[in-house]
This record gives sequence, structure tokens and C-alpha cells, in this order.
Amino acid sequence: MRRKIRKIVIFMIGCSILSMTGPVFSQEDVEKSKIQQWQKLTEDQRDVLREKYHQWQGLSDAQKDQIRKNYGLFKSLPPEEQHRIQDNFARFNKLPPEEQKILRDRFERWQTMPPDLKMEIRNRYRIWQNMTPDEKEEMRTRYQTWQQHSEQKRQMMNNQIQEQQQQIQRENRIRQHSQRR
Repeated sequence: MRRKIRKIVIFMIGCSILSMTGPVFSQEDVEKSKIQQWQKLTEDQRDVLREKYHQWQGLSDAQKDQIRKNYGLFKSLPPEEQHRIQDNFARFNKLPPEEQKILRDRFERWQTMPPDLKMEIRNRYRIWQNMTPDEKEEMRTRYQTWQQHSEQKRQMMNNQIQEQQQQIQRENRIRQHSQRR
């Protein structure tokens, strides 16, 4: 995701380069500034900008406004927070596509959760963060035991359901057979 943010940032810089105007600057000043800013970009940044330019042109005004808003929010963050976000995006981009999909799905699920459930999850996470390594290991062991027990219970219930279905089928066959007589 860092790459995605970086591309958005580069894209926004490029868009500002491409659309830089203002009554204070002469056309010549604007052109010089655009050239200077373009020259400051790395070749990779220029390539990204070239690729994204046509996509930008195809976006609706609302989508462009949302990107500008997100860019503004990102730039308003303290540098440490910006670096943290960029590091997270870099780690995300290094993950295999399957794991990226799992994380996207979890994010979407998180977005649709009710606020009280989100608060409960955050509280439990804070508790987890404050646990010692030994307490965390004990919790993992308990969870694994609970998971195994739950799986056994689920299997037992499935077996009972199957037996009940088979019993119902037998009773239906008997009923059908007795109705024929």
C-alpha cells in the first residue's frame, strides 16, 4: 500500500505540475516551474506519472476531489506518522497477493462492523498489547485448546444432524411403504 500512497503522492505532485496556474505567475514562470518540478522527479516517478495521467483524466470530479482530500490529510500528518503509513504500505506490497486479499477482506469487514463491536475489539487488542510474553503464550494455548474443542463439538453436532436426517429418511421410507399397503 505504500507504493499506492507513493503513486498517489507522485500523481498529485504531477497534477499540480500539469495544472499550475495563477494570476501572480507569468506563463513563462509557470512553464519554468513545471519543468523544474518535472526534472526533480526520478525516472520511476515520471513513469508512474505518465501512466496515471490518463487515469486521472478519466476520473470524475468527485473522485478527484476525494484523492485531493486524502492527499491533503496525508500531508497534514506529522512526518513520523507519514513514514509509519508508508512503511505499512511497503510491508503490504511485499505480501503475496493471497495475503493482500485476506487483509483487504478483513478491512472491508471492519468497515461494516458496528461501532460497539469495533470498540470491543480495540479494547481486547489493548489488553493483548499489555500482556507479558508468558501471558500471551498462555492465551494462545488456551485459544488452540478452545479451537480444538470447538471443532470436536462441531463434528459431534454434524454427526448428530446426519443421524437425525438418516432417521427421518428411514421413517419416511417406512411411512411410504406402509401407505402403499
